[in-house]
Amino acid sequence: MSTAASQAGYSRVQVGDAGQGTGMRMTLAASGPVPVPEAWDRYARPDRWPDWSPQLARVEPAGAVLATGLSGRVFAPLGVHAD
Repeated sequence: MSTAASQAGYSRVQVGDAGQGTGMRMTLAASGPVPVPEAWDRYARPDRWPDWSPQLARVEPAGAVLATGLSGRVFAPLGVHAD
């Protein structure tokens, strides 16, 4: 994954081989009211997910930052949870 553009409030990420072996490439773009580093920090730290994701009441991650193999539990309103 490589960042093609990065500035306050805008991020474009190019994902290699998004076509699962077809050689196709996919580009994702997003814009919003916060600087790019802040947006990525909100995503990378599960404890911050309830701040921007109203369907989550709380998150109990096994680690502080997203990483391959990270486990944990997310809680929706009314006590519904998923491991």
